[in-house]
Amino acid sequence: MALKRIDEEYICGLNTMLDKIKIPWEKGRNRFKLIYNEGIRVLGGKYYFDVALFDMTATVPIHYWAKIKEFTVNADYIGEGICILPHIWRK
Repeated sequence: MALKRIDEEYICGLNTMLDKIKIPWEKGRNRFKLIYNEGIRVLGGKYYFDVALFDMTATVPIHYWAKIKEFTVNADYIGEGICILPHIWRK
């Protein structure tokens, strides 16, 4: 799962192989979810997801869906860069 900004800046790439998650495949249709449990902490703007299905070695693409979901982040916080890191200021 790749999160990209509308200008194609690669924000974050996650996959089950790196996270050591075994997908329980069964005959027929299967579903597997990725949940961003603390939200997507990016700056305001337009983004999209690319999704790929690879073989077990992650070297042979079986299918690749580009821009499968586009979305806009509306944010009150204005910053620079690609993400908002949780922070506090202290004297």
